[in-house]
Formats: sequence, C-alpha cells, structure tokens
Amino acid sequence: MASNYGASADNTRRPSNFDVETPKSGPELNMSTSCTKILTIVGAIFIIIHNGLRITEHVMARSHEKHGGGFNMTRYEELNPTDIANRWEVRRSNRAMHVFDEFAGIIGWACVVPVIVIGARILTRGNPTSYVQFAVPMFSFAVLIRLLEWTFNMGQRTGSDWMSSWGSMAVNSGEKGVQLIQVLEVAYELARMRDTWFFAMDWLFIAGGIFCLSLAAKQENLLTRGHYIMGFIIAGLGVLQWIFDLLMLVKWMPFMIFGGITRALVGIILFPIWLVWFGCILGRYRGTELNTLLN
Repeated sequence: MASNYGASADNTRRPSNFDVETPKSGPELNMSTSCTKILTIVGAIFIIIHNGLRITEHVMARSHEKHGGGFNMTRYEELNPTDIANRWEVRRSNRAMHVFDEFAGIIGWACVVPVIVIGARILTRGNPTSYVQFAVPMFSFAVLIRLLEWTFNMGQRTGSDWMSSWGSMAVNSGEKGVQLIQVLEVAYELARMRDTWFFAMDWLFIAGGIFCLSLAAKQENLLTRGHYIMGFIIAGLGVLQWIFDLLMLVKWMPFMIFGGITRALVGIILFPIWLVWFGCILGRYRGTELNTLLN
C-alpha cells in the first residue's frame, strides 16, 4: 500500500528543477551529429585557406628579393639595410593577406573542437577512464595556443609594419654605422624566435589528440580502417612539423622548406580530408544507436 501511495505521489507532485528527463528519441544528439558535417566542412575550408595563404605569403616574400637568386640566408645575415627595407615593403604589401590568414585559421580550428568532443564521447563508449578523452583537452590546448599565436602575431605584425614606414627608418646609403631599419629587423626576428618553442607545441597536441582518437577507433572498431590509418599518418607528420619548427632555430633554410612541405601535406590535404571524413562518419549514428554509444 505504501508503494502505491509513493507511486501516486510521484505522479502528482510538481517537477523539480533537479529532475532529469530521459530523452525518448535523442533529437538533440541527432542535431549534434548533423551539425558535425557542417562544422567539419567549414573548418576544413578555413584551415585550407589559412595554411595555403601562410605558405603563399612566405613564397611571395622570398620571391620578391631584389638581388639575384632570390632569398639567400648568407646575404640575409649581413643585414644589408637596402635589402631589409625592401623586405619590409613586401611585408606591408602582404598585410591584408596576413590578416585574412590569421582570421581564417581562428575560424577553422574553432570549428574542430566541438567535432572532437562528439567523436570522443562516441569512442569512449561511456567509459569515463578511457584514454581517448585526452583528445579533447589536447585539441583544446592546441586551439588555445593557435589563438594566442595569432593574437600575438597580429599585434607584432601590424605594429612593426607601421614602425617600418616611419621616416626615421629610411635607409641612408652614406651612413656606415647601424641603422634603425636593421635594429627593427633584429627585434622583429627575436620576438618571433622567442615564442617558437611555445607556439610550435600546437602541432604536438594535435598529433597527440588524433593519435588517441585513431587508436581508440582501431580498438573499438567504430570508425573505418582507412580513416584511423590516415589519423596515424597525420599524427606522425604533426610530430615532424613540431620538430621542424624547432630545428628552424638551428638551421633555418632547410627546415623551413621541410616544414612548408609537411604543413602543406597536413594542413591543406590530409587533415581537411580526415576532418570531413570524420564528420561524415559521426553523422551516420542516429537515435537509439547513438544514445547507446554515449550512455
């Protein structure tokens, strides 16, 4: 009798703000998985634009060297004032490309994190101790580092571009001492090198996050074989990109070329394909099947 009274009380009492209702068909989850396709496409497009413009900007800067043979590191180390003034002229002409490159990267990588969150929840199969959950903070740290990098670069680049146009930075061919344009160039490069170790770690976190997702996908057999193999390849190239970025501080020219190649492979080709493919796979899970995986 007591149990009947309890049932009656439960049926008639007012709902509490702390009550949790079990979804019948999981419409919010269906909405989430359908949105992943849009997020992955938008993210992939902007990441391709970001990396493509970044590589194009470097190529244009090197190709506009007025002395014969293009960019030469030995000549650059001489800090010839005329060469430096020309370099700043090219940088100012590429300012719009640089600004759009930065914003494209922010938008692209910001779209990645929600997709990784949903994918990690599926791959954990409700196991709160699963190592695949490390993928979420890893990608979050990577995006945070990129946001900081792009924010610092925007201030450094726009400020130094403005300073390079000052009349006091004009080259005086008759002066034999150190000129202000040389000081600006050294300060600019030192500021960039100072943050290299920190800003290069985004590739390490991205590699680690993709490795966790791919290893879990392989063990749980939830994603396609080709997708997690591609993930392992991207993780390896991401580690190489991190190494190349650091080694540029030791030997700039060869490792700049190696870094550009890996950036093109990962940022323009492999990762956008992996990301869109990942969103399409997540979009296949619907209704009770997705609820079973997430709960």
